[in-house]
Amino acid sequence: MLSPNRPSVTMLRVTMPAVTPGWSHIIISHRMTVGAIKEQLAVVLDVLMQDGEGTIEELIQNLMDGAMGIPPTVVGTLSQIMAYNLVGGKFWRGAFAFIATAEAAGVDLTSSTLTPSEEALRHRAVLLAWALEALQAVFLVADDIMDNSDLRRGKPSWFKVPGVGLRAINDGFLLESTCLATVARIEEEIEMGGDLTRLIQKVIRYTEIGQMVDIESDLDGESSIFDSLETSMKFRDVYESIHQHKTAYYTVHLPIAAGLMLGTHYATNKSLVRGFESQLASATLPIGRYFQIQDDFLDMFGSIEKLGKPGMDLAEGKCGWTLVEGVIKAHELGDSDGVKQIQANLGRPDADSASVRAVYTRLGLPQLYTETSCRLETVIAQAVSTQTPVARSLCDKMMAALVGRQK
Repeated sequence: MLSPNRPSVTMLRVTMPAVTPGWSHIIISHRMTVGAIKEQLAVVLDVLMQDGEGTIEELIQNLMDGAMGIPPTVVGTLSQIMAYNLVGGKFWRGAFAFIATAEAAGVDLTSSTLTPSEEALRHRAVLLAWALEALQAVFLVADDIMDNSDLRRGKPSWFKVPGVGLRAINDGFLLESTCLATVARIEEEIEMGGDLTRLIQKVIRYTEIGQMVDIESDLDGESSIFDSLETSMKFRDVYESIHQHKTAYYTVHLPIAAGLMLGTHYATNKSLVRGFESQLASATLPIGRYFQIQDDFLDMFGSIEKLGKPGMDLAEGKCGWTLVEGVIKAHELGDSDGVKQIQANLGRPDADSASVRAVYTRLGLPQLYTETSCRLETVIAQAVSTQTPVARSLCDKMMAALVGRQK
């Protein structure tokens, strides 16, 4: 179990300002309404799904390149792995990689009248989008195995599918190789020099570190978080490290950065200047934190029908925003009964989520969630305002897609 007293992995630290109006009043600087942005996402998703089977076949070809004497049945199995694990989610990361590519290139890649070079860029943007979704699938497959989760996206977790079992571990390796092989092919075709591959490898490394922090920070009723207000507050560093490394890099930073790299290379035939990522991360990592706070809150307060699975963070003892801030609030208010109720259910397979949710509601956690979101929106708005026009537009759109989400 991770001790909150250990030095934490270096994180992007932000100072939370006073509560301000919501995001739509602060930052939609490109004049698109939230509705228009969501309509654009829908159009992009249509483009990405136009030939899903053909794209999966191409991903498999990239993966199998150079492999000799492979039985035909293996190709069929790979197709099943990808169809099951890449399709059915929001395809959010892939969509934003596609949008980022288009904006950096200055081309409407959803248009039906593209030049041959623009058609080639759209094809590569589609492949990049699916490659990042393959990477997302890697993390979901592994996460479900480690958490022994029954459901994912409203259907059995991949390793729970009859005939799969722990073979899913190798399937995850294959999905990661699919991502890297596809990106390598893109880079070879247009002589990008490996920057995109290096970005993805770095993000994989950070996400794996975040997963380790998450595993080692699992809590139960005996954890020191319940001892006092002082000890409970130390766990904020732990969940912030998880938010940044396990979620923010691959959910927000990677799609935008990867798309910017691909689109900029098309527009200028040059790579982005070294160091652009540090500037971009000042906005993308807080957006990733915003996303994960939403996830933590929805795990307890969201709809099972919309989420596609029951919330399990309480039963699994996850060190997330909802738990840590709930315990802190109980200590601050002197609500010893609330502390005991959370303590009695944390890390138990038979956890009574309804009773703990009632405690959180009594403690004012929904209101705290709204206040925290508004404060973080202001932090993000300030960081986004320092970005290049293209990066600013992309961050605006990503936030517009996140504000008020219920799944």
